[in-house]
Amino acid sequence: MKYSSWIILLLLNLPLFVAGQNSYSSPYSFVGIGDIIDGGKSRTGLMGGTGIASGSGNYINNLNPAGLYAMDSLAVLFDLEVDFVNSNWKSLGNSSSHKDANLNYLAFATRPTKNWAFSFGISPFSKSGYEMTDYISLPGDDFSYSKVFEGSGGVNTFFLSNSFSVHKNISLGLKLSYLFGNQFFSEEVIPDGDYYQYNLEETRYTSTFNAEYGLNLHKDFGESNLSLGLIYSNRQKMNYRSEFLIYGSNGLLINQYNVSSTDVYLPQKLGTGFAFNYKKRLVISSDFSVQDWSNSGLSSGNISMLDERRYSAGIEYSFKQRPIMKRTPPFAIFVGGFYDEGNIKIYGKRLDKFGFSTGIEIPVKRSINSLRLIYSYDEYGFQENGLTKITNHSVKLSFTLQDYWFMRRKYE
Repeated sequence: MKYSSWIILLLLNLPLFVAGQNSYSSPYSFVGIGDIIDGGKSRTGLMGGTGIASGSGNYINNLNPAGLYAMDSLAVLFDLEVDFVNSNWKSLGNSSSHKDANLNYLAFATRPTKNWAFSFGISPFSKSGYEMTDYISLPGDDFSYSKVFEGSGGVNTFFLSNSFSVHKNISLGLKLSYLFGNQFFSEEVIPDGDYYQYNLEETRYTSTFNAEYGLNLHKDFGESNLSLGLIYSNRQKMNYRSEFLIYGSNGLLINQYNVSSTDVYLPQKLGTGFAFNYKKRLVISSDFSVQDWSNSGLSSGNISMLDERRYSAGIEYSFKQRPIMKRTPPFAIFVGGFYDEGNIKIYGKRLDKFGFSTGIEIPVKRSINSLRLIYSYDEYGFQENGLTKITNHSVKLSFTLQDYWFMRRKYE
């Protein structure tokens, strides 16, 4: 248990790490609760965010709570992921580049009994982050000014997942989550010369509880295995309110007011997937999920929220058969991709998103731990009507620490 102390310390302090993170996302993260962070973490992130049907053998499956059934009954797992992103924005012939590094995921899992396994952890659910400046000159007048737009923050989720094995080929899952966080937005007008200046600030506060249900059907065929997965969460009302502050010249507070929204919802979600594991070396998997944001209550003006559909698939190849315990996992390579129809429509056009990921899993000598290096690329948005197209290059560093806390020692 040499890793236990400092990992438990990380778990206890992670809310401080997440709350303190401030990163770029996109100008579209002004909408609603921000840009939704989709796709899996840890090994599922290596396969385009695919893993609804996968079992958690040597890692923690955050996509389907029922997948925890595959854990060894003596094992304790810790997953951690750090994300390094280079984001490029293009709009009307202008371009900018933004770099970020964030702690992206931290989770713990164990299997106390033969039929019950659980995990808990914390990760970002959505994020907002941008900084833009518009320079405006009025025709026929010697007057110009600049508008500075900024956004930051996001919504985090703390989760507790449970898996119950009700049959040797069937497991059920229950994932309880608490979503919480705030977003900060500002719009500042800075005139050239001695003219009136103002600054509008908005802080949005969001919180809710959510329950997600999972099912995993799995069947062995010799050394191979076929799994089918299903996840579902119901529509859930959110606590959602905004606080507005308006400042004039010299930072003088002019007005302050609050707006509470009583009809804002986290929409229901349905997802399904399959995974085929050939002789514990080759894994082929695919997922599909849909979440109807059109009835979330977050549409506004020219911006409409839509039902979001996501398709993903991935392949894993291990150079040796994956062991169950007492050996390091083998060297493995991964590749995957996804297409997301997007949940936002602006000027009549949907902001779809697509991307791919690839990476390797490296065994760590003299231990049963694994290190993963993941590269991913995605793009979304468009430059028409003065909007912004975004491309992201991301490098993720993920690793799993595995220990055996419940193994009985033999003494002479």
